Amino acid sequence: MAVTGVITLSDGSANVAPEAVISAVLVLTNDGAAVNLVGFVPTAVTPAGGTAQTGPVALSDMRPSLPQVVPASSTLTVTFDVVAHAPKKAGPSTLTYGIGATCRLSDGSIIYATPDTLTVAAPA
Repeated sequence: MAVTGVITLSDGSANVAPEAVISAVLVLTNDGAAVNLVGFVPTAVTPAGGTAQTGPVALSDMRPSLPQVVPASSTLTVTFDVVAHAPKKAGPSTLTYGIGATCRLSDGSIIYATPDTLTVAAPA
């Protein structure tokens, strides 16, 4: 059984305004037997270094009721919100993050969803 995950953001590649609420979609694709998604944690990392970020991006705790079934040879789609906070005025003009998710399945496996890029523009 192989389950893979991908994140897609509603405005992933564009410069988004500070405090914008961005919709994130997690799609889990299963090419084996049915398995349950029993937990997931949205993540925000710098794409280059892979360092976890805790302050500049707020990740929604409004996740669906779990567990949810990832059907055999099919997909499961889960949505959550991301709030993009502004870069500091003394800092860079933009901040770029990879928004992803770590998912735990009922068979004990951990899936790291391929992140999408979020670029946040500094306030004018």
